[in-house]
Amino acid sequence: MKKTILFLLLAVMSSALRAEGKFSLLTCTPGEKIYELFGHTAIRYVEGDSIDLVFNYGMFNFNSPDFIYRFVKGETDYELGIDVYRSFEYSYRRRGSAVYEQKLNLTPDETIMLLHSLLENYKPENRVYRYNYFYDNCTTRAKDMIEKAISGTVEFEPIEGRKTYRSIVHQYTAGHPWSELGIDLCIGSQADKPIDTDAMMFAPFYLLDGLKTAGITRDDGSEESLISGTEMIVSPAHVDNGAVSWPHPLLCAWGLFAIALVAGFFLRRKSWIVDSILFLMAGACGCVLAFLVLFSVHPAVSPNYLLFVFHPLHLFLGVPMTVYCGLKKTRPYYHYFNASLIGLFLILWLFLPQEFNNAVFPLALLLLLRSVSAIYCFRKNVR
Repeated sequence: MKKTILFLLLAVMSSALRAEGKFSLLTCTPGEKIYELFGHTAIRYVEGDSIDLVFNYGMFNFNSPDFIYRFVKGETDYELGIDVYRSFEYSYRRRGSAVYEQKLNLTPDETIMLLHSLLENYKPENRVYRYNYFYDNCTTRAKDMIEKAISGTVEFEPIEGRKTYRSIVHQYTAGHPWSELGIDLCIGSQADKPIDTDAMMFAPFYLLDGLKTAGITRDDGSEESLISGTEMIVSPAHVDNGAVSWPHPLLCAWGLFAIALVAGFFLRRKSWIVDSILFLMAGACGCVLAFLVLFSVHPAVSPNYLLFVFHPLHLFLGVPMTVYCGLKKTRPYYHYFNASLIGLFLILWLFLPQEFNNAVFPLALLLLLRSVSAIYCFRKNVR
């Protein structure tokens, strides 16, 4: 396959000055894995009957050193890859995804410019880039390369309605509530600020829809549509019915709420065991959120007001103090702190500039009620 691509690239470079090829944008529908939920964008180049290549800015290697750590920290490197179209098509047909093609109305000079830019990007010293899901991904790269090649300006019709990065993410995670919960926990209030039409096109299908009505105003004053039409060139193997996976995280959160309250009631004098387990889980989650806020370079993860509920102090102070106070029957000092902090969070829930996943409410309420219960039981026993 590599030899085939190399041969085709040599053929493309030898004919680059003739601009005999045509470019189009490919948009692929989502898959089931979390990194497939949002679809994909690539650029296709066809020249005659022998050259049919796909320029793909979405290449990454799961097996690269410290991939998960670097991804969480926001230091994931993606790269531009080139594949023959039949191989690209096969991978999405096998996945069951549809592929849409939009042919670009480029002049010969613009075609040469885009082709040269892509080939320059493909050089080993240029092909790797620092990936960012909202600001610099396979879709934004393709869009930027196309716009830079055009001698003039591309105008997109404004998309009506208030959109945020989080609201667009929710459109793609519908039917995948656990993925949605994980993303909601990690991204902070920056993801809830209104964004303009250009920013919305970080998502593949927002770019696809935007191109349908996009126009070009060239430097010589001529105007035309950016694309000649939208066509489905790979049909989906199945239709997503939007079914939600069970058990739903909201149901699980309320289930944990009920179990913990009942267990705390029956254990009574040893209810500190339940509280320690809850603080352990909340603290572990808080360590992840604190790491994202303090060390990740992802611009959308800080500030994150969920640190009012899930924070490392649960782990490093809450657990040892709860165990100590439970065994020694002393005043539950940490519970006073926890009740105050989460009580403030719940009071401010509707006023904080961040949208919270519905599963957060029963978890926050559970931590609050356990602390209130511990304080009440201590005072009752003192009397």
